[in-house]
Amino acid sequence: MASEVELKLRIAPQDTHLLAQHPWVLSHLRQPPITRMLTSIYYDTPDFKLKQAHTSLRVRHMQGMWFQAVKSAGVVKDGLHSRMEWEDKLEAGKPDFTKIMRTEMAHFFADTSLQSELRPIFTTTMERTEWQIILPNGWIEMSLDIGEITTPLNTQRMPICEVELELKQGDANQLKAFAQKLQQDITLTEENTSKAGFGYALLKA
Repeated sequence: MASEVELKLRIAPQDTHLLAQHPWVLSHLRQPPITRMLTSIYYDTPDFKLKQAHTSLRVRHMQGMWFQAVKSAGVVKDGLHSRMEWEDKLEAGKPDFTKIMRTEMAHFFADTSLQSELRPIFTTTMERTEWQIILPNGWIEMSLDIGEITTPLNTQRMPICEVELELKQGDANQLKAFAQKLQQDITLTEENTSKAGFGYALLKA
């Protein structure tokens, strides 16, 4: 289990190249950035029981491996997202409820009728570039996600272009401070809606 704290920021596609060139990024870079493809499949029931419980279940394919993430209800304010997350490696690309039974969400997912109702509801496909930023009193992982959200039911699509600043070590105030440095040269707007939130909105489109 881990507490996930991240600051989400919208960025225009034509401005994305400015991130890698920003002097504040270059001066605090721990290692060269890494770019990889992520395909994430989000699950819920037909009547959105997970959404109503402020819970999400995601299965992600990355670098030839599968991972499962369960996230609980959290707090969002001024683009800062804070909530609990449980992540496990999977043997195949489908949910493994035995792993969830070892988390604090076990009571919710123990319902076998709920398990049988869960199905893929939308997918995000992203090219993610990650920068490991080392600060005097902390560590931030900066990610640029460029891609789209798609739904299997109504074939709707939504483009995504956003920056995530995830706190790996230190105080959450460092996320805001680092974002302010970037915003001196790049137009970045705080985003309160998660990718899952956009996915559910797309289902209603």
